[in-house]
Amino acid sequence: MELGLGADSCSARSIRQFGGFVELTMHPWIVAMCEATLGRDYQIVEIGFDTPFQGAKHQPWHRDFPSPADTYRDRRITSLAFNLTGVDVTPDMGPFEIAPGTQYVDGREWKHEMFPPSEIWPQFAERGVRKYPEMAMFRVARRSPSIAEPPTLRRSPARFWCSV
Repeated sequence: MELGLGADSCSARSIRQFGGFVELTMHPWIVAMCEATLGRDYQIVEIGFDTPFQGAKHQPWHRDFPSPADTYRDRRITSLAFNLTGVDVTPDMGPFEIAPGTQYVDGREWKHEMFPPSEIWPQFAERGVRKYPEMAMFRVARRSPSIAEPPTLRRSPARFWCSV
């Protein structure tokens, strides 16, 4: 299931061929984070690029995937998502936002187990943390893909280029 980000955005998931995939996925920091969190037997199942262009709109809070019972019941992280950027992110570019701890919320009653009802969005907004990666620092955001996130409004004309 894809969540549309509006007319002025682009989402490409499950890309099969592009340069640098092995170099990215085998980067020592990425490998260390995966092994420390998931164990040596982890698998990479998706590579995705979500790029909000100028004019992208606010979206509802959502998860990328339903939270498995191991996570919401046993508080065990079973998957990771890494967010990388091709530019230094500024507030007008619609920084990536997450609500820490929401991966542990049982969302079985939510629409598709990923879209919480609007009545609880304020609780997520209170926890919201915006990420401002910087290229020079090789900052990569690591998170559970079952954490709640709202793609944010983007006003900047600057392009996010992903060169992997």
